[in-house]
Amino acid sequence: MTTATATKRVISKEDIHLKARLLSEGAKVTVNKPPATGFNPFRAMVINGSDLATLVRQEPYTRLEVQVNGDELEFFDCGKHLASGRMQEWFSWRDGKLSNGRPVNAAVIGMNQDIINIHYSYSCDNNNTGKSCKFCFFFADQHVGVGKELAKMPLGKIKELAKEQAEAVKIATDAGWRGTLVVIGGLVDPSRRSQVADLVELVMTPLREQLSQEVFDELHITANLYPPDDFKEMERWKACGINSTEFDLEVTHPDYFKAICPGKCATYPLEYWLEAQDASVEIFGPGRGTTSFILMGLEPMNLMLEGVEERMSKGVYPNMLVYQPVPGADMFRMPPPNADWLVEASEKIADLYLKYEDRFDMPLAQDHRPGYTRMGRSQYIILAGDELARRLQEQGNELPEAYPVC
Repeated sequence: MTTATATKRVISKEDIHLKARLLSEGAKVTVNKPPATGFNPFRAMVINGSDLATLVRQEPYTRLEVQVNGDELEFFDCGKHLASGRMQEWFSWRDGKLSNGRPVNAAVIGMNQDIINIHYSYSCDNNNTGKSCKFCFFFADQHVGVGKELAKMPLGKIKELAKEQAEAVKIATDAGWRGTLVVIGGLVDPSRRSQVADLVELVMTPLREQLSQEVFDELHITANLYPPDDFKEMERWKACGINSTEFDLEVTHPDYFKAICPGKCATYPLEYWLEAQDASVEIFGPGRGTTSFILMGLEPMNLMLEGVEERMSKGVYPNMLVYQPVPGADMFRMPPPNADWLVEASEKIADLYLKYEDRFDMPLAQDHRPGYTRMGRSQYIILAGDELARRLQEQGNELPEAYPVC
């Protein structure tokens, strides 16, 4: 196992396997001394040396254990020391205040180290009508705790919150943060389906007003929306500053899509989502311009790999999340795949990234732009990207920072 070093980041196969085990098995977490900013079970942990960021789901029935000693960590397997680590750095600007006195952190709901969500809606109609994706509990009424009023939040209130989000992003970028802004909001209420482009413009306008053009151009700004009825609508998204789409497939086979994502499938069949991605490649470009989250562990490996290869061959860049059980979701009691499955799948996905490298908009090793495709980026529930970084390192490329630190 690699150890912490101040001079060179190195990813080993052992690091990949440890992260796979943590994502698969979880760990018993013992907090001997809380971190300086307090212990948050959803805050990522980092393996020293490789700088791989990982979610550590707390589980009572596992061999793995994590000892938390302030910001320093030790990983054990039945008492055997595996690696040292640390809590992922906390952005100090998140503890600040907006001009209206509200906490910055309250304006950027659901952000992680390299993603800030920009909400155009605060309620997913699939959750409200019992057709949510089976693994998901995001935007459920019970989760947000304010009922279905969120489904028809007044446009004036959304505009007010959009200004707060833009101010929070300005504070972040002034502090040096660069990453992905995700315009997000689930499936909007039926009464607003025809207004999505207007909602996108509503949340993008204050961002354009707050940020300099130089900073704005550096950010990866992706639309995590449902496909529009008319693909030409994406031109409106692009005109207001969106530079990427993220039509999340979740799974790649139509039968699994129908079973696991009933609301998405009822809105549009999987074939339509694929057509929307193909249209996005034409409008926003391949690679960074057209991305999609796919969850590893929700369908058989062979079907997943076939679907991922087909998408990459068309220029779509898949971000391969490792499925994690979410409290409240229908699939909460379904565990992730075991670590060996995750490692094997990640190795085969890395093979595909390299095979179809020429279908993307930039060579993988040269992509240092902030965002989903950045070389060496370590996202806390993505393993295939870490395996790709390990391969690029083997080819002689020096790994950059794993995630934004500011």
